[in-house]
Amino acid sequence: MAPVSICMAITVLLVKALNPEGTADTTTVAIATLAYQEQDTDSAGQKLGGALLNAIIFMAVIAGMTFVLFLLFKWGCYKLIYGYMGFAMLNIFFFFTGALVLQLLRLIGLHMDLFSLAFLLFNFSVLGILSLFVMPVPVLLKQSYTVWVLGILSLFVMPVPLLLKQSYTVWVGICVAYIFTHIPEWTSWVLLVIMALYDLAAVLLPGGPLKILVELAIERQQELPALIYESRPTQRPYQRGMWRRQPPTGSSSSNAADGSSSAAVGSGSGLAHPGSSSSDGGEGSEGELPDGIKLGLGDFIFYSMLVGRAAMYDMMTVFASYIAVISGLGITLMLLALYRKALPALPVSIALGVLFYFLTRLVMEPFVVPLSLNMAYY
Repeated sequence: MAPVSICMAITVLLVKALNPEGTADTTTVAIATLAYQEQDTDSAGQKLGGALLNAIIFMAVIAGMTFVLFLLFKWGCYKLIYGYMGFAMLNIFFFFTGALVLQLLRLIGLHMDLFSLAFLLFNFSVLGILSLFVMPVPVLLKQSYTVWVLGILSLFVMPVPLLLKQSYTVWVGICVAYIFTHIPEWTSWVLLVIMALYDLAAVLLPGGPLKILVELAIERQQELPALIYESRPTQRPYQRGMWRRQPPTGSSSSNAADGSSSAAVGSGSGLAHPGSSSSDGGEGSEGELPDGIKLGLGDFIFYSMLVGRAAMYDMMTVFASYIAVISGLGITLMLLALYRKALPALPVSIALGVLFYFLTRLVMEPFVVPLSLNMAYY
């Protein structure tokens, strides 16, 4: 719960500091406004229809990216996956983080020279990429880069601390969620509902893109090719998780091939509760997952997007949406403990979050605010 809360809280702070009026920018997330650009003069019907069309196009693009990712993973194109995701994360860690830092520095009236900022962003970016995509470093790279952080880390190849990986994963969620808060209001709410439905179908339906991706990772006993937040395991030391079935009694596990990491930052990866491997020879479940709870990066993004959008209206709606999202996540964890297989983490939380937002905005606030102003309620 804490990482999700931190992600949502920082997103709300960024929205309140940098975009308190909720100004929409169609160029920031062009993929979400391809078919329709919301105008204040449009009727409610036009806004709803255009928002629905935008959301369907966005969902189709995400589904297509997930299918392409599945094909690359199936055909073993790990270098291509690493290269694309490294480039995407470099953009987030260097360029977008730099833009955020410049806006915050301008807001608080501080000044920093360009070279110092670029130096800090470079080190931050390299450390982030290596922490998210840890893999053996070529000898030539060890011999060449001995000055920068990349060189220092490549000379001493060691597992990246889990806390560092978790921190960078949360930061990616914060950055992308803040970008998504610039989507026009009607499109934002319809998009949240559509993505929750997509997550439900993609994880649970036979042939769903996320379901077949998880099944392939389990079949190969490899790391799932997605940016996933991993909690610290409770029954073993932390290792980069391999997705595997628990072998039946007396059978031996097959050798695990090299894993790969990737992410389609818009997709809500399902929540996975790994089962511990049995050392006593007991029977395991058919699709038992690794030890420790895993939450997809897409879940962080859309939770924070919902609360960030609520922050553009009032803090009362922020608290109501936050409580609803956390409650939905708690319900999902209960279902996870019951069914012990990968489940979508968006549907329950998004449903409760959207419901509580509009109930608070349309019902609770008009009742509570006059009482507070007349000192009849504190």
